[in-house]
Amino acid sequence: MNIQKQLLSLALLAGAAMTMAQTPTYALYANADTKRDTLWQVNADGSETKLFNLDKVGPTGGASVAIGAYTNPAFPGQTLIGVAEINPITGNLVVTGFLNDGTDIGATTLMTDVATWHVVGFADFDGDTNPDLITWNPGNNTYTAFTTTGTYSLDVTGVDEGQFFTPVAVGDADNDGDPDILCVEPSTNKARWLYFNGTTATSQSVTVNPHDDGRTIIGAADVDGNGWMDFFSRKPVFIPGTTFNGTYDTRLTFYAGVRIITGYVRVMGDRQKILLAVGQ
Repeated sequence: MNIQKQLLSLALLAGAAMTMAQTPTYALYANADTKRDTLWQVNADGSETKLFNLDKVGPTGGASVAIGAYTNPAFPGQTLIGVAEINPITGNLVVTGFLNDGTDIGATTLMTDVATWHVVGFADFDGDTNPDLITWNPGNNTYTAFTTTGTYSLDVTGVDEGQFFTPVAVGDADNDGDPDILCVEPSTNKARWLYFNGTTATSQSVTVNPHDDGRTIIGAADVDGNGWMDFFSRKPVFIPGTTFNGTYDTRLTFYAGVRIITGYVRVMGDRQKILLAVGQ
């Protein structure tokens, strides 16, 4: 393993005094024009600031993508951003590390032949203060967390509805200090949280549909720092008179008191964005 991959493994999935960065929120978009992904910072008011392009993560590559942001003493004054994706062509689970100034610190393959799996997000479910990469295998409804020292499993026995819902994000939805998992039912776009106590799911929220207009929920994050998880969603939009009709209306919904604060359609150039993942 080369020095970049050693550094990446230590920095992303383990390391002394490393903490998950609670703010800001990051959004990863695919760009249908440039065929590359772009990373944006989502500000507390819902506005966005473009950070840099991610040449290693292509919009046709990752079938499932997650983002996590951390501070680490190996990179003083910087935020370390981990992008995990499962490539449907190679079937590999790969984590790529970037600094918030765009520096690429390398990629490492965590597992092969997992094309049907999903990456859920980065979170510390086992309480060792180090963020771990959470994945889901729909074939047997199992959750696996990857660390630099091995793996552990999340127990969803008796709580999760399995194949009916797809996990799309992690976050502390009930404010008990333990991360939870947001799941979405693809056929109805209804969403509900799996509430965890450590590595064990103890209950689930009432199933709701925050968007009843055909939107797909992509993820959630506490964007404004008020303790409530906010939903990100997208919806295909047909624009008469344009040559590209696969544009998306991307929205951020703040809680409590549901209100859409950002509604826009990206059409030309770098504004033509398809939301892939959000993370903190």
